[in-house]
Amino acid sequence: MKNTITYLLIYLVVLACFSRCDTQEKEVVKTQLFDLNWKFYYGNTNIPEDINDKVWRNLDLPHDCNKDYGLLKSHTITRIPSGETKVVCYRKHFDIPESWNGKNIWIKFQGISNPYEIYINGKCLSVNHNTSEIFESDITSYLQSEGENVVLVKLSKNKQSNGIYSDSFGIYNHVWLVVKDSIQTNTWARIK
Repeated sequence: MKNTITYLLIYLVVLACFSRCDTQEKEVVKTQLFDLNWKFYYGNTNIPEDINDKVWRNLDLPHDCNKDYGLLKSHTITRIPSGETKVVCYRKHFDIPESWNGKNIWIKFQGISNPYEIYINGKCLSVNHNTSEIFESDITSYLQSEGENVVLVKLSKNKQSNGIYSDSFGIYNHVWLVVKDSIQTNTWARIK
C-alpha cells in the first residue's frame, strides 16, 4: 500500500511538470478595446488598399450593415439584379505606443462576416471564405513600431435570390488588441 501511494505521488508530480511545460502561457500585458474611430465604405465594387478614406463614413464598432437603416432602405427593399455583390470595407489608422515595443500584439475579431480579407499596412493577414465568425492572429510582424499603422477589412456579400440580405453583415462584435510578453498559441485561454 505504501509503495502504491509513493508511485501515485511520483506519477502526479511528473504529470504536473509535463502539463505545466506543455501549456505554460505567457502573461497578457494589456487588452485594449479596438472599436473606436473606424472608417467605413459601402459599394458595388471592390476598392484598392491604397484608396483615400478621408471621405468614408466614420463609425464605431460593432457595426451590422443589415441594421443600418440607410443600407437597408437603399439596397434590400428595392430589387437588385441577381448576382450583384456588395462590398464593405472597414479601415482603422492607429499608432503603437512605445511601451509595446518588444511585445507581441494580437488582434481578435469577436464577430466578423464571411468572406473577409484582412490587411495590415497593405500586407494580407488573412483571407477567409469559411463559416468561422471569430478571427484572431498575431500581427506583430505586420506592424511598424514608428509611425501610423492601418488595418483594412474587406467583406463581400452576394444577394440571395429573393433580393434580401440576411444575417449579420459587417464587423458586428468587438475587436480587441492583446499585448503579450511573448507568442502564445491559444490567445484567449485566459481572456474572455
